[in-house]
Amino acid sequence: MDVDIQQIWSIISLILQCGVIKYVYSMYSDKKQKTSARDEALKCLLRTGIYGIYHKGEKDGFIRLYALENATMMYNAYHALGGNGAVTTIYEKISKMPHEPPQ
Repeated sequence: MDVDIQQIWSIISLILQCGVIKYVYSMYSDKKQKTSARDEALKCLLRTGIYGIYHKGEKDGFIRLYALENATMMYNAYHALGGNGAVTTIYEKISKMPHEPPQ
């Protein structure tokens, strides 16, 4: 029986490469899952903040400029993270609110 050392090393090398690839893929998959969860959490917080600004503006009858600026920044970040839907309607309502208290 003639055993070729080069073939054995090739097989061992292939097995090690497969192990490394599997390890790197599992790290990538875990990171991707955590990033997705983090993005969803951020979207939820941004949506909550936008709704809070809206409800305060509705209660007060106007929206202060700094609150409008905050709502705009939150809205842009929300959409950059892939959010959409009812938040657009709420943001449009915020944008149309008066900036001065009612007389």
